[in-house]
Amino acid sequence: MRIREFLRGPLPVDALKELEAKFGGPLTRLYIVGFKKRHINPDGKAEEVLKRYGLLAQGGAVRPCTAGYNVAEDRWIGPPVPAVGRYVDVASSDAIFVGAPKRCKAAGAEPKAIDMIRLDVDFKAPRFVVRRAGGKVQVVDRGSGVILKEFPEKEYSVKAAAKALGVPPDELSWAEQWGEDGGAVLAAAVETRLRFIARRAAKKNLDFRIMLSGAKGFHVLLTLERPVPAEWRPAIAQKLAEWLDIEADPATFDPSRKLRVPWTVHTETGRLAVFVDPKTLEPVEFDWPRPIPYALAKTLAAFAVADSLKLAPRGRPKAERRRVGWMSYLEAVAAANPGLKEDCRKRFSALFGCACAADAVSVETCAERLAAALGTAELPHAYAAAMERAYETCARRIAEGQKPLFSIKRALALDVGEGEGKVWYSIRECITALPRFRGEQGAAEAPAPPAAEEEQVGEEALPVEGQEAAPPSGGEAQPEPEAGEHASADEPQEEAAGGGEEAWEELERFIRERLLGSHV
Repeated sequence: MRIREFLRGPLPVDALKELEAKFGGPLTRLYIVGFKKRHINPDGKAEEVLKRYGLLAQGGAVRPCTAGYNVAEDRWIGPPVPAVGRYVDVASSDAIFVGAPKRCKAAGAEPKAIDMIRLDVDFKAPRFVVRRAGGKVQVVDRGSGVILKEFPEKEYSVKAAAKALGVPPDELSWAEQWGEDGGAVLAAAVETRLRFIARRAAKKNLDFRIMLSGAKGFHVLLTLERPVPAEWRPAIAQKLAEWLDIEADPATFDPSRKLRVPWTVHTETGRLAVFVDPKTLEPVEFDWPRPIPYALAKTLAAFAVADSLKLAPRGRPKAERRRVGWMSYLEAVAAANPGLKEDCRKRFSALFGCACAADAVSVETCAERLAAALGTAELPHAYAAAMERAYETCARRIAEGQKPLFSIKRALALDVGEGEGKVWYSIRECITALPRFRGEQGAAEAPAPPAAEEEQVGEEALPVEGQEAAPPSGGEAQPEPEAGEHASADEPQEEAAGGGEEAWEELERFIRERLLGSHV
């Protein structure tokens, strides 16, 4: 695929023509040629090309120019990207604009619709650089170059240095692996991250493409079945990032924001931005991913608006709108019971993973907090595996509207084993005291098994804030629904981007009609 075909986007020509007729103006995807504060030393062909398009200023500086590609008429409005993309940085918008840039300025062009979503992920360098020279180890601030601590090499250890600096050992260990420029670990870090994203996307039935940006990051590309209002981009991008557990740059959620164009050079590194196989990181021929259905895109945007308006989905009582997570409570349980760290660690790890999934915490954060709860600098493989298996299973069940895999109340209250009054994942044998749960006046005694006549259920969701329990008990709360569950198969198909009412008004109407109860 060529650059111009990428800028034209995934929509068929007839759809673009209809959109152009609707908005009554030229449809352009804007791009910027040359970024501010970037300099080159042109010679030969580069100088000739840049002068031809008026991009070369004095001193070798490139004059940034906002240009456009007319997606309906298939023509350039400004310097063609294929001609200049090998010499200067080029970034394009996900949004389709109405209007054309003039004299390298975007004035008069307004973002109206989006047909693709790109999520920008960067691997940030650690704060420290660890250097060894002359029999000494120096810990240096990466930004300022100031030596923060210096140790004799024979006395140096990550744990001791981290303690002296007052930082977690993992942060200093990551700094050692990263080195000066991160080249030694970046490929492995990207590959590990992409495998996780692929698993998450498969569970949500999302198709995507991966583009390495040419620096220390990558873009996740998804497409939409139909164009939607540009104002929906922040909401849809935010929800997709949550679904895929991606720490995407929030600045890129802006509809007007521009991201690097594929098959162009990154002038800081000299590398091309290319699409790759997420399993091997080898360059691949590009084709558009399977698009996200319009009804789902609309629902994703609606849920983001509901979040911003502090609204609850239909059917959830007002008392259940805010929750107290079990994850923090389990951390307190571990702190109050030292014996738990010796005898019940694997079962505790599984419970903790399920609690993380219910609290919508990333698996990386879950691993860090579990390691801290167990009092280890690095989480042993057996406990990490137990946590990850439980995390994935509980996350899938919650997404499907089922109860989590484990009942943490039963784990604290029943004996270990099988049969009536027992559960295999119980950690009661390692519990001598329970910390206070929010709403209680004092610490709880170790829980006793429930009465035989009490009807038990195998799984429970998280408790509601304000409940009084010791340990938490009472009614079951429904799992938080995923946005995709509310996508209606018979969603009206005659609506298009920018039609009739304002985008946010349409979303609010959709929320009230489809997702909310009468209490709103």
